[in-house]
Amino acid sequence: MKIHSGTGANTATDLFWGRSTQVWADNDDHAILHRASGLVQDTCAYPVATGVPPPPTPGKIYNC
Repeated sequence: MKIHSGTGANTATDLFWGRSTQVWADNDDHAILHRASGLVQDTCAYPVATGVPPPPTPGKIYNC
């Protein structure tokens, strides 16, 4: 499942937040995905200084 902050059509593998303006500053931004129960499913964060996403985990894409 990929979650996008921009606009697009939801599919079985892609969900869109629907934002039309920039959400991320790419500097110490964090995304936290929670299950309906409140448990954390996944997280993603840009490092403070570099603005570069962390190295990818096999099978994951970082676009946060």
